Amino acid sequence: MEYIEAPGRADLRLPPALILPALSLGNVGQLATDLLISEPSVVKAGYLDDPYVLPCVGNDPVGPEPVGNLTVALEVFEDVKNGLTIVQQRSPVVKGAIVEYAKHVAEWAETIGVKEVLILSGIDSGKRERKEMTEGPQIYYVTNDTETSVFEQLGWKVLQHSEAVNRADRLLQGPTEEVDGWTDENYYATQPFSLMYSCCKERGLKVTCLLTFCAEGDNISDAFFVVDSLRRYLHQKKGLNIERTPITVPLSWATVYGPPTDDTIW
Repeated sequence: MEYIEAPGRADLRLPPALILPALSLGNVGQLATDLLISEPSVVKAGYLDDPYVLPCVGNDPVGPEPVGNLTVALEVFEDVKNGLTIVQQRSPVVKGAIVEYAKHVAEWAETIGVKEVLILSGIDSGKRERKEMTEGPQIYYVTNDTETSVFEQLGWKVLQHSEAVNRADRLLQGPTEEVDGWTDENYYATQPFSLMYSCCKERGLKVTCLLTFCAEGDNISDAFFVVDSLRRYLHQKKGLNIERTPITVPLSWATVYGPPTDDTIW
């Protein structure tokens, strides 16, 4: 994985706290990251090039105006106000290469001096236990941080299906397999969050996954919920005074389900 700095940012060191999405059901992690990078305090720091991520290019999706700046598959942002590094991923990983990609992400994070990684992702609501279905939106977490009191204070729950991470750990130790071919009973391990978690942990990084149950469809409310939960965590854990002001909605969300209907057809 190669990192290319944006013009005017030569040799500027990135903050040691990294936030990144894991591709998942509903793209909740990516939608939440869209909200984070739309804030006025966030600037583009550079680009990542990885052979295992499908290339894509498009117009600037953040806005507030469509000025014509190009956007690519992997980009790096810095929240100057709060001292955060944020990665956005806009295209999928090559089939069967999620292990290699996760390893590359963890290696890059270690190279730039990251000390803590926060992974945002959704998990399949169809796999919830019955008692979980009666609850409202909830954040579940997986972490190797020994200081878990902050999660208890926030009312978050540890993800009980820890076999996902165990399987990911074993996968890293053995020969690379095509993760997409695993059965439903192993579905948690097919989620990239578990492999990214294991790879970062293997590199000695402190890593925490913020997860919420979701389904395919309109996942915008899930993204807002994850971002609000993340802000509460950063305030509680790091003392960051992140004001809970209205979140800036990305420009691209205006047509997230395609352009408006042509009224003349009626």
